[in-house]
Amino acid sequence: MGAPARASRLRAVAAVAVAVVVSGACWLAPTASAVQASQSRLVNAVPAADTPAVNDGVVYAIAQVGSRVILGGTFTSVSPAGDPGTTYSLHDALAFDATTGTIDTTGFLPTLNGRVSTVIAGPSPNEVYLGGAFTTVDGVAMNVALLDVRTGALVAGWDPPSLNGLVDKLVLADHRLFVGGRFTTAGSATHRGLVALDSASGALTSYVNLSFTGHHNYETKCDPSTAQCANGTTGVTSLDVNPAGNRMVVIGNFTDVSGQDRDQIVMLTLGKSSATVDASWDTLAYTSSCFSNGFDSYVRDVQFAPDGSYFVVAATGGIGTNSDGTNSSCDAAARFETAATGTNVRPVWIDYSGEDTISTIAVTGRAVYVGGHQRWLNNSLGLNVAAPGAVPRPGLAALSPVSGLPYTWDPGRNPRGAGVFALLATSTGLWVGSDTNWIGNGTYLRPRIAYFPLAGGESPPPERTPALPGRVYRAGAINGSSSTKERLAFREFNGKSVGASVSLRIGVDWSAVHGAFTVDGKVFYGGSDGFLYSRSFNGTTVGAPTKLDPYDDPAWDNVQTGSGQTYQGEAPTFLSEIPSVTSMFFEQGRLFYTMSGSSVMHWRWFEPESGIVGADEFTVSGSFDFSHVAGAFLAGDRLYFASSRNGKLGSVKWSDDRAVGTAALVSASTSWASHGLFLLSQSTNPTPPPKAAFSRNCGPGLTCQLKASRSVDPDGGAVRYRWEFGDHSSTVPRKSTAVSHRYTAGGRYRVKLTVTNTAGATASSSHVVKVRAATKKKTKKA
Repeated sequence: MGAPARASRLRAVAAVAVAVVVSGACWLAPTASAVQASQSRLVNAVPAADTPAVNDGVVYAIAQVGSRVILGGTFTSVSPAGDPGTTYSLHDALAFDATTGTIDTTGFLPTLNGRVSTVIAGPSPNEVYLGGAFTTVDGVAMNVALLDVRTGALVAGWDPPSLNGLVDKLVLADHRLFVGGRFTTAGSATHRGLVALDSASGALTSYVNLSFTGHHNYETKCDPSTAQCANGTTGVTSLDVNPAGNRMVVIGNFTDVSGQDRDQIVMLTLGKSSATVDASWDTLAYTSSCFSNGFDSYVRDVQFAPDGSYFVVAATGGIGTNSDGTNSSCDAAARFETAATGTNVRPVWIDYSGEDTISTIAVTGRAVYVGGHQRWLNNSLGLNVAAPGAVPRPGLAALSPVSGLPYTWDPGRNPRGAGVFALLATSTGLWVGSDTNWIGNGTYLRPRIAYFPLAGGESPPPERTPALPGRVYRAGAINGSSSTKERLAFREFNGKSVGASVSLRIGVDWSAVHGAFTVDGKVFYGGSDGFLYSRSFNGTTVGAPTKLDPYDDPAWDNVQTGSGQTYQGEAPTFLSEIPSVTSMFFEQGRLFYTMSGSSVMHWRWFEPESGIVGADEFTVSGSFDFSHVAGAFLAGDRLYFASSRNGKLGSVKWSDDRAVGTAALVSASTSWASHGLFLLSQSTNPTPPPKAAFSRNCGPGLTCQLKASRSVDPDGGAVRYRWEFGDHSSTVPRKSTAVSHRYTAGGRYRVKLTVTNTAGATASSSHVVKVRAATKKKTKKA
């Protein structure tokens, strides 16, 4: 995994229509039709059996319009599912029923004279757009077509301008059809790389008046007079519009967008009357040359998340170094935050294949599906081999949107061919288009088109981490007796008050643990053998251990890649560090840890669902000294840690993924130091609430004596009592059960007692007290 931008939170923010002020008037930004559907879980890893067989060529594009699926590509022959003996001569575009797989052999039969590269649903039901390398449709000159999916005929009134080059991408937004490609004119007008057409008629509009020019490599980063340089056509490779309809990301072979330096990627603002370059967004993440002898440009696909909060870019290209000194983003998928601004916006994460192409992506919110020619992922250190951290993911993978690390979803494709070129997520599943015949290692015959249904798919855990109040578990005391070193003990803790230590006999040698943390009801910890383990844990009972070794995959370890090796992965260097780990905690895709002899805190990406640890190690910024930490956990905005020097528990503010300010003493006990501290929330093991009862004795006069019935914390911790006297005055929580309060005037007052134990459990009761001012005795006159 590559170096990320510093981001403290990766929370999805729903994209909605945005009010924008233009020339003093307020207008409502339009919405865009998202190509990829939002999905709440992963799709099934077993493909459906009823998809037709595309017998030759490549499937480059997929769209679903109602109950029909439309494919675009370079094929010439198709057969029904399971019936290879029956073939139909269908060229470059075809339609079939999404449920039954029945091929349309009588209606949708357009005649095209070249490759179809992009297909999307049209502006009205039963309509579909096609774009590509073709120049005629049913004998009519055009390279962007709007067809009726039932008849295959051109929609009446469709009359687009002639583009003098390839069309690579179509996106529909606000009654505009954005067309990206490698052309320089639209009709008689100059338009380099991008135009906007009227969605119904195809007429050229003035909305886009930008020129995408300049070779990324040829004659810029590569001199053809002294080296072998790939010479590609300049223009737009792919683009996408966010759901709010006010931002567009464009990628391609260009270095200049209408006079502004933008290397292979640009963010556009979609205003009321025109599209303009967003001056507040630029990145140097794609400035590296990356195999200039083979690629003039290497960016391949871009997709926004369904909520618009981020987008992901796919690339080929090999290796290199960007102009800012960072590793290139070649042969990788990278996530960018839509709201980020700056002259060099960095990806939040980059997942590298190790010099294999990632051609296309589909972002569903629950996952980032990537398809291409890749053998491995999490392979940032690999140069055409599996390096430390690499996990096999032949040609297909599902990445966590938070960390970019692969989930366990791994259907694979062997042989991989040139790769996957089309991914389409719908409300019911995922369509995959490629140039190969098999899903899995020759397991499921699905020639060039496969469908993975949502039914039966996994719902990855939400990666919840515990919060206070709760129980803090000490795994193997460092400064204890030989028996306590092997035991697990806990104390109730609410951020301030600490309960007594309770020892548990669980049958695990906790003295062999190296750091521990909890996610989704599991405790993760480092073992003395250098591996991570996980166990279910409910606070008192621990499940059987699971060794986390996703780098050795029996399904792929001994399978030949076709490139001279097997798909065997390799464990990350983190495993060799585990025996030196002194603490661990997890926050939003990041595994933080301290090590013996190191004053800095380290972190790597981590995916609990798959057990994959990021290949790259990073350090936490700041000057806080972590060399004396012996167990730590994060709760809210505080990092709590035990000291190996004196065993006391301290805390420090945690903000933007680093310690801020100075440490504060939390507990002066000397028994916190351990091989691992981890937290379980109070809700996991709810403590019985304390008692809340009190007696009162008011008068004579304005003073009341109040005394609470003593409560006992189940773990022996301190119970605190807070009084509210009904006259707008109260006490802070205190250990004493008795209190005296003097009122300023007689009357009836409601007194409330709240009792809280160290686990945060509370109970309350209230009573009305009567207060009378003392009366003066009358003296008799002599």
